[in-house]
Amino acid sequence: MKEAEGQSGLMVAFDGEGRIVGRSRKSADLVEIVTNHVRTRELTPPTNAMRLQLRAIVDTRGSVTLLGSQVGEHPCFAERQLARHGLALVDSAFVDIDPSTGEVSTAGRPPGTETAPVVGHLALSELRGRVERCVFRSVPDSDPSTIGEVALELARAARSGSRQERLEGARRLAEQLTVLPVSTSSGTNAVSAIVDASKLGI
Repeated sequence: MKEAEGQSGLMVAFDGEGRIVGRSRKSADLVEIVTNHVRTRELTPPTNAMRLQLRAIVDTRGSVTLLGSQVGEHPCFAERQLARHGLALVDSAFVDIDPSTGEVSTAGRPPGTETAPVVGHLALSELRGRVERCVFRSVPDSDPSTIGEVALELARAARSGSRQERLEGARRLAEQLTVLPVSTSSGTNAVSAIVDASKLGI
């Protein structure tokens, strides 16, 4: 953890690969966020679940939005901004999904552990819902909304199953998702896209 430059009192937690996992002015919150990430490392994907190494955001309805690699690798979301919109960043580098239904699969809370609430964050063990959207960074002369492009992104992020299972699972899942393209990887742009889609029932 280290203090963010130019933001007095705001501390940032990183994972072992230098990716941001959370921001807070409370050290106890950052400890909880990092602990939640560590707890997921040894989990194996449930049967019939596809593990995607992508960050995810969930709303109060249990609607889950995946963050494409260019958006979620270095999430710059203000946690309080997320909370104001009823959103929470899932504290895990991956999410397990049933590609046939889009339902998230969780192994549950490890025995003898409890999670503490953190503004704008949710432990993976508490995640319930269905993946309905994905946020991709749009690239000039490229359409990220085609099923083929989305499936390719998902297959690249897959960390379970054989190559054929990853490709088939990615295709099935891609067919169910609404794509929210953003012009930059700015967290504000991603949050705005998710909030707007939620209001419109997309």
